[in-house]
Order: sequence, then structure tokens, then C-alpha cells
Amino acid sequence: MTADFIPEGCRPLSEGENKQVLLDMLKYIHEFCVRNEIRYFMYFGTLLGAVRHHGFIPWDDDMDICMPRRDYEKFLRLFPHDDSGRYKALSGQDPGNYTTFAKIVDTNTVLIEPGRPPIGINIDLFPIDNEGQTLLGAKLFLQFVNVFIYLRRFAAGRKLGRTPFRRAVREVLHVLLRGISDPVWIKWTDAVSRLRRRKTMMRYVGAVNASAYNPRQILRGEWFQDAILLDFEDSRFFAPCGYAKVLETIYVNYMDLPAVENRKGRHGLRWIKA
Repeated sequence: MTADFIPEGCRPLSEGENKQVLLDMLKYIHEFCVRNEIRYFMYFGTLLGAVRHHGFIPWDDDMDICMPRRDYEKFLRLFPHDDSGRYKALSGQDPGNYTTFAKIVDTNTVLIEPGRPPIGINIDLFPIDNEGQTLLGAKLFLQFVNVFIYLRRFAAGRKLGRTPFRRAVREVLHVLLRGISDPVWIKWTDAVSRLRRRKTMMRYVGAVNASAYNPRQILRGEWFQDAILLDFEDSRFFAPCGYAKVLETIYVNYMDLPAVENRKGRHGLRWIKA
């Protein structure tokens, strides 16, 4: 797709309009979660924006939230279309979603990203899963889940090998695994991510299925035990009580701005239905 392509019956969204769509969606999610006693937290760049900018990171163009696994599942069970039918939640296994985690979609919009199917402007929703009671146990568990994440990539034939040997291994695995559909890989990855599900959080938790093995997703359960409200644009949304530790683990020097050349959005072209 090119910038010249505009879906029928739609007009392009400006950067400011895109952010307003996302903000309105998070306001709706917040009210829904409060009403249904569902815990959620701002996460990744949204949490960073709340702390460092008291709103959107100026060059960011998406939003991320997370929920403890039990709240995540309750949300996906209960979240309806509103009266206008504008918002819907897609689990990783729903048609139209291409990730292992859920997305809350504004169906009145269109988002087109290279190599991905069209979908509405959306907020990423990550489940926070138990990883283990020890640091070693958490690392081993993430490595185990990582096997399924990489096998999914091999099955799709994605380029993962930088040496001739690795490329050869990738090609062999692609031939062996290509008969397994992507929704099946997503289902399996989600299933192994919640193997350590408990009524309470373990010592180490994180967004296990958010990406390939990432030690920055080994977080302390105590940081998510309570929620506090932080300012975000003209509203206030929930953040984990240990938000500073979360940000320090994920981003290290999180109050430092990135290099100028890295200050740009990366999530495709957006339109709203006229």
C-alpha cells in the first residue's frame, strides 16, 4: 500500500487526530474496566509517555496496556461492542489479529501496515503472566516460550539466519513446519505462556508472549500488586504501583530522550470512515 491509497469512504487522519482516536479509546476502556472491576495498567511507550511527558510521547503513534492474566481473560470475555459498535477486542486467535496478544480495535478506522492485513487503529493489550519464583526459573521459562515464538517464525519462512548454517536450519524447519497454520502457533504460544497461571502473582512476571526472549520482561510481581493513577493528556489512567522499576527494567535510563533520528512513529497509514 502507498500513501496515495485511501480506502473507499475514508479520509486520512492527521497525527493529532490519530492520537485523539487512541485517547478516546483508552478512556472507554478505563471506564469499562472500572465498572467491571478489571485491573489494567499503562505499559511500554504509553507508561513511559505518562511518566516522562504526562501524555503521548510526541513522536509515538500507538498505545499499549497490560492486564494480569485473569483480568485479561475476564476482559476478553466481557468487552462488548458499545452501542455504536465502534470498539471490539480481538484475542490473538481471532480473525484479523496477527499477534499473540490481544488488540482493542476502533472499527470506525483503518490502519494499514506493510506486510500485514488491514485492521482498525488499535491499542495493544498484553497479558502479564507468571514466570517463576526464582530468577533462573523465570529465564528458563521465557526460553521455553521463546521456542514456540521462533518456531512460528520458521513456519512462516521469515529470514532469521545470518550465517549459511543458520539459514540452512531455517529452511529445513520451514519445510517441516509450514503445514501448521499461524493461528495454531498463536494458540500454542498463548497456552504455554500461561502454564504458570496461579490465583496470585509469582515473584517474577511479565508480558511473556510479547516478543522473542527478552530479559527486560522479567519483572517483579510486587510492582503490579496495586495501581495508581497517572496524568495522561487531559485524563488519568492506571499505572503499576512500581512503574519506576518497570520502566527502569525495560528502558534503563528511561527519562533520557532518544537520538533525534529515532524519534519517529512506525505503525503505518491511518484513515477514519467519513
